[in-house]
This record gives sequence, structure tokens and C-alpha cells, in this order.
Amino acid sequence: MINKKYNEFLPSMQSAEDLVSQVDSLSGNVGLLKSRIENEIQQDLNVATAEFTELKQQLKQNSLVLSVLEQLQESHWEQSKGQA
Repeated sequence: MINKKYNEFLPSMQSAEDLVSQVDSLSGNVGLLKSRIENEIQQDLNVATAEFTELKQQLKQNSLVLSVLEQLQESHWEQSKGQA
């Protein structure tokens, strides 16, 4: 009787151990995938931040140039009005 119960229990025990092993392996793979995704996102974020900083600087420079050009245009327009 005990042998019969043991023989019935053993396959389910082995199946459970196999499932635990598969879950452990899958969990490890998920951890690696998560780490790779986080690293790739961090790299992309660093690149985007650098590009944003560069674009912000270019915008600042272009705004200054535009301001100077607007002042020159206004000065020229005022001089043209004075001569007319």
C-alpha cells in the first residue's frame, strides 16, 4: 500500500520539481531581459538628453541672432523713415 502511494506520488513530485526548475530558469531569463531593457532605455535616455541639450543651446543662439537681426531691421526701418 505504501509502495503504491509512493509510486503514485513520485511522478507528481518529479513534475513539481521540473516546474520549479523551469520557473527558476524563466525567472532568471526575465531578470536578464529586464536588465537589458533598462540598460538600453538608459542609453537612449542619455542620447536624448544630450541631443536635447544641444538643441536647447542652438535655440538659444538662434534666438540671440534673431533678436539682433530684428534690432537691425528696426534700426534700418527708422533710418529709412527719417530719410524720407
